Parts: sequence; structure tokens; C-alpha cells
Amino acid sequence: MMKVLKKLPHTIYWLLLAMVIVGKISNYFFHYSDETNKLIDALMYVFIGIYYIIASFGLDNRIFKIIYILCGIYVIVMNFMDFKHNSLVGLICILIPWAIGWFFIKDDEDEDDEE
Repeated sequence: MMKVLKKLPHTIYWLLLAMVIVGKISNYFFHYSDETNKLIDALMYVFIGIYYIIASFGLDNRIFKIIYILCGIYVIVMNFMDFKHNSLVGLICILIPWAIGWFFIKDDEDEDDEE
């Protein structure tokens, strides 16, 4: 029972993110209003930011943890800010944690393979 309760928030998060992705794709076919598109975009960036903040707690390297938290917070807050370079900085904040995870963070499975 406890195993299910531990997995439940993770499952709910991925289901909500999948709904946002379905909303983005269905927009091409149903042409939602501008307000609906803005809501879908905001939810997408908030879910990405929440993921980065939660993922930062699993990191050992303090610098990577700070980068993940700052990028997650910025991705969430950028939805409510309006300035000229918002999309460029937002894109950088989305890609940097992804690149760190891809190039610098090893999984436990990778360490087992090396032994």
C-alpha cells in the first residue's frame, strides 16, 4: 500500500503533463482561443519548473542543485513576467538542466555497468 502511495504523486504529475502535451497537439487541429493557448503554455512551463525543482533534491552536487532550483523557479515565474528577452532566457533555463542531466549526471545503472 505504501508503495502505491509513494508512486501516486509521480503518476499524477506525469498524467497532468501528458494532458498538457495532448492540449498542445490538439491545438493544431481544433484552434483553441488565445486565452486557452496561454493557459496551456503556462501549465506546461509550471510543470517543467516543478519537475526541475523536485529533481534538484535528488542531486548530490551542490552547484547542479542550485542551477536546477534557479532554473525551475525562473521557468515558473517567467509566465508572469513580461520583458523583452523572456523567451531566450526561458529556453536557456529549460535546456541547461537537461544538458547537465545528459552530460554530467550518471545513473546508478551506469555505475553498475562500469564495475
